[in-house]
Amino acid sequence: MTIHVRVTWEKGDAARYVEEARKLGVATVIAGGGDGTINEVSTALIQCEGDDIPALGILPLGTANDFATSVGIPEALDKALKLAIAGDAIAIDMAQVNKQTCFINMATGGFGTRITTETPEKLKPRWVASLTSFMA
Repeated sequence: MTIHVRVTWEKGDAARYVEEARKLGVATVIAGGGDGTINEVSTALIQCEGDDIPALGILPLGTANDFATSVGIPEALDKALKLAIAGDAIAIDMAQVNKQTCFINMATGGFGTRITTETPEKLKPRWVASLTSFMA
C-alpha cells in the first residue's frame, strides 16, 4: 500500500489534492482534520464527475469532530485509520446551496459561527492541524 500525504494550508488545497488523487487512481481519500476540513474535502469529492470518484475516509483531528462522532468514526486514530482503509464505503447525503456551497453535517450562522471563528487558536489543542492524506 502506498500513502501520499498532503497538508492543506489554504482554501482550495483540498480540491487540488482530490483532483491529484483521482489522476493517481486513488480509491480512498483520507481527510484528517475537523469539520471544516471534512467539509472542504467532501465538497471537492462531490464536485467530481465520472465513475472514478474516491471514497472518503476520516481521521478525527479537529476540535469537536461533530461529523465524525455522529457517523461513528472512532476517536482513536489507529482505529479510525483502520476503518478508513478496510471499512466499507457508505453513501451519505450532502446538501448543496446555490449550486456551489456544500455541507454534510450542518449549516449554521449567527452566534454558533461567531463562537467558532472567534475561538483563539491557543484555546484549541496544538496537535489539531488540517492534514489530508491519500491512499492508493
